[in-house]
Amino acid sequence: LGGSALSLRTTSRLTDSIASVSHTQLVLEQINRFWGVLGDRDSQVLRYLLTGNDRNLEAFQQTLLEMERASDQLELLVGDDPSQKALLDQLDALHDERIRRANELIELKQQALAGEPDAQAALDREFDQSPGTGNAEAMRELLERMAGTQKALLAERSLQRTQMIQQNRSTVLVANGLALAAGIAVLLVLRRLRRRAKEADHAQRVDREKSVMLATQQQIARERQMGLDLIAHDLRQHFGNILFGLDLLKSADS
Repeated sequence: LGGSALSLRTTSRLTDSIASVSHTQLVLEQINRFWGVLGDRDSQVLRYLLTGNDRNLEAFQQTLLEMERASDQLELLVGDDPSQKALLDQLDALHDERIRRANELIELKQQALAGEPDAQAALDREFDQSPGTGNAEAMRELLERMAGTQKALLAERSLQRTQMIQQNRSTVLVANGLALAAGIAVLLVLRRLRRRAKEADHAQRVDREKSVMLATQQQIARERQMGLDLIAHDLRQHFGNILFGLDLLKSADS
């Protein structure tokens, strides 16, 4: 019973560990997703600034929605981790700053496409500071820090899971050993009880046989006594007849 309780406790801890590992892996997947969408965001806005193609602008807007969803998923996953939540807040702030900057450049591009004479010149002056410079690098650095934390946590939790699996195996082996020992002990007790029961049956049978033998001997003794009594009775009768005959002879002589 104790081994079973220990095994159940270890199994419960192992289940929690597996859930933690799965959670950490999910966080890493979301970080990688955010990283990929970050590259798509900068690529699409840059293409629009270079070509003025509305499809690139639409793709940029779609990418922003994907980034928002990715950020929301990350917040759900790391919201209970203060350090990771702080990094995510910094990431969102940088993203908002980048979007404001991108919208300013998009507005200049739209003005240039509309034919405003100073817009293209202003865009050319600002182009070197367009998406793809310090802001993006800062965001990538934050993502790397978040991923590094999660990888370290994943390694730690994977090690814990491995240790718990080994512990659970050891516990199961111990529990099985205890169960085997208990089974052997019960088997020995049962054999002992059966032997004692056989000995008791044998003793009872011997007692019954002795009782029957004694009763038989007593019966034989009674029958023998009855035979002796009958013989003595006959002898007494014969002696009586003899004495009576002698008395008759004496009477005739006199």
